[in-house]
Amino acid sequence: MKIKLKLIAKILVSLLVIVVGGYYLSYFLLPSITVFNHTSEKIKQFEITLPSSHLDFGSIAPGTQNTLHYTLAQKDGVYRYKTLFASGTEVSGECGYLTHNELHKRVIVIININKEVSCEWQ
Repeated sequence: MKIKLKLIAKILVSLLVIVVGGYYLSYFLLPSITVFNHTSEKIKQFEITLPSSHLDFGSIAPGTQNTLHYTLAQKDGVYRYKTLFASGTEVSGECGYLTHNELHKRVIVIININKEVSCEWQ
């Protein structure tokens, strides 16, 4: 009986390790976008529209960042962003190009002190 319990415990621990490992591996493999707010003003709303999905980053405080992952199943196209500041100023545009199945792609969106948006890729 003790041997069966030990075997069941080992199987359950192994399954738990596989599930947790798979969860973290998916975040490693999925592409992501990180938005840095380097302004002195709160971003009330930041959104990026991809060819096959829409990401809503919500509000981003001055000097902070927010990261979202998106699905690999994308059509080829551009990143379209829209920024709404607490003052009511709106900045929108496009940056970069994406294709389907870009494993571990990291896009960094930087909003500088002058409210200008730039994008970098890793």
